[in-house]
Amino acid sequence: MKKLLPLSTFLMLLMLAGCHDDADDVGGSVARITSFAVDGHLFSLEGAAFTCFIPDDIDKTTLVADFEATGQVFVNGVPQLSGVTANDFTPALLYTVVNDDGSRQEYTVRLVTFTRLPRIHIDTDNGLPITSKDVYVTARVAIDPNHDVPSSPATLTGRVRGRGNSTWEMPKKSYKIKFDQSYPILGERPHREWVLLANYADKTLLRNALAFQLSRHMGMSFTPCAHYVELYVNNVHMGNYLLTDQVEVAPYRVDVDELDVSDDGAMEITGGWLLEVNQAVLRKLDEPFFETEYYPIVVKSPEAPTAAQMSYIRQYFWDFEYTLYTDGFKDPVNGFRKFMDDTTMVKWFIINELFKNVDAQRYGSIYFYKARSQKLKMGPVWDFDLSSGNAFHNPDCMLPTGWYVKENKWIVRMMEDEAFRALVKATWQQHRNHIGALLTDIDGLVERLELSLAINEKLWPKYHDPADYVVPNINTYDGQVQWLSDFLSQRMAWMDAQLAGW
Repeated sequence: MKKLLPLSTFLMLLMLAGCHDDADDVGGSVARITSFAVDGHLFSLEGAAFTCFIPDDIDKTTLVADFEATGQVFVNGVPQLSGVTANDFTPALLYTVVNDDGSRQEYTVRLVTFTRLPRIHIDTDNGLPITSKDVYVTARVAIDPNHDVPSSPATLTGRVRGRGNSTWEMPKKSYKIKFDQSYPILGERPHREWVLLANYADKTLLRNALAFQLSRHMGMSFTPCAHYVELYVNNVHMGNYLLTDQVEVAPYRVDVDELDVSDDGAMEITGGWLLEVNQAVLRKLDEPFFETEYYPIVVKSPEAPTAAQMSYIRQYFWDFEYTLYTDGFKDPVNGFRKFMDDTTMVKWFIINELFKNVDAQRYGSIYFYKARSQKLKMGPVWDFDLSSGNAFHNPDCMLPTGWYVKENKWIVRMMEDEAFRALVKATWQQHRNHIGALLTDIDGLVERLELSLAINEKLWPKYHDPADYVVPNINTYDGQVQWLSDFLSQRMAWMDAQLAGW
């Protein structure tokens, strides 16, 4: 695992790499500034502009510059003394150097907040706080790609609310944005609804992005995007967030026909559906759902199914479960495969079992979709903050050995089918290189996020909160990442050994 450099060292290297002495290129003037720094951070000079990138947590309003100049230096007519005079560097400042012979040179000095990541600013109407995951607040959302992706800055109108189940009770909140119009945020396909994941329970901030990356490599039909951003709410920096897709029926997301209330014919009623196993609905009773022998199934789309539509999809699941537990369940035509696509089931299983995702055995975020006249398919993958050894409330999931998702009531039965087990083994072997690449992906993400991680750690420094969930007794970011890397490495080796015997 790649160790984090101290933030000051990293910034110094970054500035040195970007610095070059162009002083002689500035009009040939004798009056010049030959070096410029604030708070130990060197500025790079290009033409007649000094620029420096600093972390978000440095107060730019009262900084003292250290500079070398051949002449007297002024800002707005005020004499400047190196190492003495303080200025507000929030706006760009115009430094003027005047030599004894009256020659002068002007420099624009910019101090740029920099973590390399795009920045999203949410400003609610009248500064109202976002206190509910049910009630939206009207807001303006400013998006600055910060040259991280090929996308233009934009300011959009829309609404924002909180989101999540247990995560909503955590200090760092996750949010859902609903724009007034579809927008291709950060170069993605245009949609109205987007999610900002706080990743508070995952102290590495990496697990969701890694799982999504593996899902893309394995060819799942829809994988949520993953853009790390800096989030500001009403001018308060909230830290590092993961911008991702809303799981919904829509083109380029769960791309199935959307059921209308009038779609109750024998063909139309068969799709499209988006469904989720989610135990929380039994407590909240806030969404349409039905129960099978083993699981509550929430209907995510259509949002308000008719009685006929609900009757159809409920019976479909009942027939699936009944067939799965009959003697003929292995039959490739009339067995469980008549109802469930085994290819998507296997890919979904491998990803969730590799990460030993706590929720994926039976609790929630277990998604299915069904296109018109087609079988039920698994996906997308979702919600991996409590996975890969980050699950203190579930001792089994802290261990890199042992099956977990396999004990799902449907999957454990499917595993009695030799052809299904063979498909699991073949799919694992087919994608083993992508699975192994997760370990180097960790290093790449840590390096890319280095500045943002350092700032996020200062904003959210508690490594043992929430204590019921997170890895205990590891008080550093590097330690948390090492735990994740070791877990996945050992888990891969264990699954290799198990599948070799199939």
